[in-house]
Amino acid sequence: MKSVFVSFFTLLVVLVFTVAAKEASKGLTCDQEKSLVAPCLDFLTKKTDTPSTPCCQGLTKLIEGRKKSCIL
Repeated sequence: MKSVFVSFFTLLVVLVFTVAAKEASKGLTCDQEKSLVAPCLDFLTKKTDTPSTPCCQGLTKLIEGRKKSCIL
């Protein structure tokens, strides 16, 4: 079950960045985007079993604040 969650979450992150990259920008810089997703690196590299609260908050801010992402 844990591997299903990890796979789903990773797919969700990639999907968010892909969709966001195709829409117009609202003003976040690349550095701001990087700082929002940096807390997710331990989870995405399987160093932790679940995403941290800062990771989830950062992704939420990225989704809400951007229509175009430069991370991908």
